[in-house]
Parts: sequence; C-alpha cells; structure tokens
Amino acid sequence: MSADRVPLTTGEDLEKQLQEASTPVLVAFCASWSGPSTMLSPLLEEIAQEQADLLQVVKVDVDGARHLAAHYGVKQLPTLLLFREGNVVARLIGYMPRERLLSRLLPLIRPESSP
Repeated sequence: MSADRVPLTTGEDLEKQLQEASTPVLVAFCASWSGPSTMLSPLLEEIAQEQADLLQVVKVDVDGARHLAAHYGVKQLPTLLLFREGNVVARLIGYMPRERLLSRLLPLIRPESSP
C-alpha cells in the first residue's frame, strides 16, 4: 500500500477543506526541491495515519500555489499551519524530528493531552 495519505491540495480545495473540516487541519507548505520538505514528508504520512480520527493533513506545493503561500505569509519551507475552525492556531517552521513535532501538535488536537 504505497498510496499517499497526505493529499496535495490547491487553493480552492484548501479553502473548502478548512471550511468543512470537523477536525483540525494541518497544512504543510512544501516544495519538491526543498530538502527539509522532503525529509518531513514521511513523518506527515505517519502522523496522518496515526492521528486520522483527530487530524486531517494536507500538503500545498508552493510552486503550484504561490498565492496561498503569500496569503498565509509562508517565507520558509517547510511551514506547517494548524487550522481549527478555519483559523490558524499554530505555525511550525522548518523540519523537526517526530517527537518534537508531536509534542507541539498533540496538545492542540487532543483535549485530554492539554496541561
């Protein structure tokens, strides 16, 4: 099973997803030429699978959606934006190891993990 669990989205698709989402949405702004983006991709796939009941994960290729990157102020890759109810609630910039990424995300997507 090699199908991507993290879909690549466009501007119109993204706005629709954010409006209709029943769970938080993690949007990863990436590019194929970005080493850190490439390193992050397998982690996003794992997180999308493991947290599927609590979180949607999507990717935006900034080369194909420069207007989205500009709209959300993305200046470095990868940039991860966590949306809840259509609003950005967290911004994570750059590659980070799995444990660090989860430690930043889980308190925001799992109410029982909150301090």
